[in-house]
Amino acid sequence: MAMEIFEMARNLELEGKALYEKRAKVTKSENLKKVLNMIAKVEENHFDLFVEIQKNKKAGPIKHVDFKIAKQAFGVLRDEKFTNEEIKDFEKMLVVEKKSEDYYKLHANDVSANTELILEIAKEEHRHYVLIQNLIELLRRPKQWVESEEFKRLDNY
Repeated sequence: MAMEIFEMARNLELEGKALYEKRAKVTKSENLKKVLNMIAKVEENHFDLFVEIQKNKKAGPIKHVDFKIAKQAFGVLRDEKFTNEEIKDFEKMLVVEKKSEDYYKLHANDVSANTELILEIAKEEHRHYVLIQNLIELLRRPKQWVESEEFKRLDNY
């Protein structure tokens, strides 16, 4: 990967981390705060991995979101109230997660030694996307929300 590709990857991770941390600081829900901080830590791990890859160091291991914790939190969130501003923040997170996933898939083959790791990071970004997508659906329609089939299958590795 060229220097600017690594810079873009690190910037995407920092952007995602900042969105999660910002929302975690202001949310009134302790359950949601726990999930958002967990994702922020995973984004920070991805940032660190890109730094290591760029320095030609052995990178790893990749951290994953614990979907068991997220699913438990979602069960409690049905009874909480959220604003349109909060939902808009989650929609921004969706955009960043999709952009990151697509970017990593596009450029993974640009690095021969780390292609698998970069594709694994892309896969984790997809997991974040599905989690946030389900969260938005839950917040919009808490009484009618049903987990998507994809969300049900995204257990820990």
